[in-house]
Amino acid sequence: MKDDTKVRGAIMPNIYLIYTYMALVIFVFIALPILFSFPEARTGGLLTVYRIVRKAETFAALANTLIHELSHGLMAIVTGGKVHKITLHRDTSGLAITRTKRSRTIRALVAYAGYTGSSAAAVGLFYLLQQGDYQTILLIFLGITAVSSLFWVRNLYGFLWAVSFLLVIGYIVYKQYTVLILHVSIFFSVVVLVDSITSAWTICKLSVTNRYEAGDATSLAEATFISAAVWGAVFFGQALYAGYYVMKTFVL
Repeated sequence: MKDDTKVRGAIMPNIYLIYTYMALVIFVFIALPILFSFPEARTGGLLTVYRIVRKAETFAALANTLIHELSHGLMAIVTGGKVHKITLHRDTSGLAITRTKRSRTIRALVAYAGYTGSSAAAVGLFYLLQQGDYQTILLIFLGITAVSSLFWVRNLYGFLWAVSFLLVIGYIVYKQYTVLILHVSIFFSVVVLVDSITSAWTICKLSVTNRYEAGDATSLAEATFISAAVWGAVFFGQALYAGYYVMKTFVL
């Protein structure tokens, strides 16, 4: 399904809708956690609403977590290894367990692929938005979720998330709900962009404050003997650049 009103290579179609979802996702992913870090905001009614919103945020953010972990897995496969399993967790973290050749270079490539894959996916999704290929975006999400859940996602929470995601998005596509396809494709594209930046910022901070528990930055430090803090800065820097590129090329 394409938007017949678009101008290819020029103005992003539905640009104000994209601005709206960007503002919404930034508010939910960034502003709300900061607001509710203050005890004064944690009153009964507001706290209940916040918890519901956070559950919805988790459901959406796991789409980017899957892209991140699948990027590790695909790099392992490309470099001659294999993926044992992928786990997705309710705190939006994930883990890809892979087997690779005993090569520091390959281990570094696999570790590097996660955040890089998320940033690259954000750029690709916004390119498709510019082309008006809204249904293609949802089909991509369906494809990677279906393949991952069939072959690699093995923890219960991750599998239940994958099944629910497939049911919701699959039903929208199957029924050809044009308006929902438009809104959902824009929403998840924005989620991948924003979460790729915020998750890179989180690992950047961890690489400084707790370098032995900084995930991919720690793995890269072990494989390359370059400080985890440097890799954390690289992840955050490239995520910011991807965000800048998306805004400059496709949005502004």
